[in-house]
Amino acid sequence: METKNIGQVMAEGTDMDTLRNADNSGLYYVPTIAVAESLINYPQPARSAVVEVLSGAAGSAGVTQLVYERDVDDPAVWRRTMVTAARWTPWERVDGASGGDGEENSTSTTTDRPETAALRNEILVQDFTRRYNVSTGGKGAVAFRFDHGLTNFKEIVLPLLRQHQLPAGIAMNSRTWANPNNAGVTQTEANAWVTTDRIEYWAHGATHKDAANEEQLVDEIVRGLEELRAQLPAATIDGFMIPGVGGTGYNGFNAGRNLKSFSATVAGQLILANHAVSSGYRPGTVQRQLDGVVRQGLSHYSWEKATLAGVKDQVDAAIKGKTGLVLMMHPQNIGKTGFVSPAVVEGVIAYVAAKCDAGELVALSPYQLSAARL
Repeated sequence: METKNIGQVMAEGTDMDTLRNADNSGLYYVPTIAVAESLINYPQPARSAVVEVLSGAAGSAGVTQLVYERDVDDPAVWRRTMVTAARWTPWERVDGASGGDGEENSTSTTTDRPETAALRNEILVQDFTRRYNVSTGGKGAVAFRFDHGLTNFKEIVLPLLRQHQLPAGIAMNSRTWANPNNAGVTQTEANAWVTTDRIEYWAHGATHKDAANEEQLVDEIVRGLEELRAQLPAATIDGFMIPGVGGTGYNGFNAGRNLKSFSATVAGQLILANHAVSSGYRPGTVQRQLDGVVRQGLSHYSWEKATLAGVKDQVDAAIKGKTGLVLMMHPQNIGKTGFVSPAVVEGVIAYVAAKCDAGELVALSPYQLSAARL
């Protein structure tokens, strides 16, 4: 755990219920297991921990949030909110894993105010950045994203990724495993790719269908995430890839085309509250900055109908501009009329690998690219 710039050491026997004055705001470091175990009204034991007291307008005593982050083999981040000057909400685990006793679930259906989702997302991003913030060594970077279509992914794409030792991300729906485009791949096999082939998974909605109200959105976004985590236990699923849906567009979310989509819609708030990072279609973000800052709603370059020369141009632009590029496609379309052939897929993957071997480019996973810095 990163412990630099910790404001002060927490005293043995501190009652966290008493940290309710704005004067207490700041970072505290819990240095030993003895001190950690002596704390009162804290969520879980730890060898050491960091506590952050966030002051603000809510709560008549001036403190709005307590964040408890333990440093053990399975790190956890917990948060509670001050309701009144002497009353806190229960501790809630917000790092994307299950609760401390294994019965609670960290996913949130709270959409009563945008700042609730934003605060939850802030903690998820902090944990995500610690795990995925990598340096490209001053080079541009490319990440491959494949949206479901596991049949062609296994038969055409995966052997090429293995040949060139490249990572990739898959956007997957929790309830479409029986779709013909996913035939021939079991959940057990897909789960094994996490450790054998550096494949990561992103939530993509439960069904890849529209959701027109809050109940349906919770089912698609929150329950879909819970189901996918249960289906792919080897994967750490931190992100949400926006599915292309018609109808209401997730009740006005409109595919995350601007930041207001995330802050002012139920879909956006649910995505933020339950994921560290989400894709989108914000204009001008196909080539993204590499400064270590996680940004929501960044776009990608869709190459399933592109020419090999067109994809090479995008890769070359990332090299020249030292930017990040996500190359996205639906594997089920490979070889169809109007879409890329297997030969083009092979050419694109080989070109990225060659540029990496030449020291001009870095290949990252989509999660890594989301937090990468030059």
